[in-house]
Amino acid sequence: MHLFFTTVHMTKSYQLLLMRHAHSPSAFGLGDHERVLDPLGRDQALTAAIWIKEKNFFPNRVLCSDAKRTQETCSVVFEYLGAAFTLILPTLYNSPMHAYADALLQYAQDAQKVMIIGHNPTCESFATYLTAEPMSFGPSDAVLLQSSQPWEKALQKPGQFARLLCFRAQ
Repeated sequence: MHLFFTTVHMTKSYQLLLMRHAHSPSAFGLGDHERVLDPLGRDQALTAAIWIKEKNFFPNRVLCSDAKRTQETCSVVFEYLGAAFTLILPTLYNSPMHAYADALLQYAQDAQKVMIIGHNPTCESFATYLTAEPMSFGPSDAVLLQSSQPWEKALQKPGQFARLLCFRAQ
């Protein structure tokens, strides 16, 4: 009797779900940072949550801008999905693309599945940088990206992530 053994090398994958906040109209008397979701926005966030659950994406870490509309989007999503370790970060509001990369490196280095809930134009520019493909984000739109390299290495140059799935709230 001969026994043969094969070694299977499992490569770690790093997944990032990048999501723009849901619809939030301008409101008289409120600054941009204080804008809240309207009923359409709450519906969009819930629809995104349903999509996320259907795709079996459950993040180890959530990084969320401290703007009211991103926090509300996050609340609606995770009321549906269940609790997740979430950090509310002022650095993700009205910030350049490198702030999203810095947040990943600073707060999610040990997580393999991360979700960022943020704003345009930063969501678009960050996703475009990561995939080297032009991307656009409407309210509550999301894209699931994956790299076989750890965050620090994958963020060093453009195009290190593959786009797996996209959600369009319409």
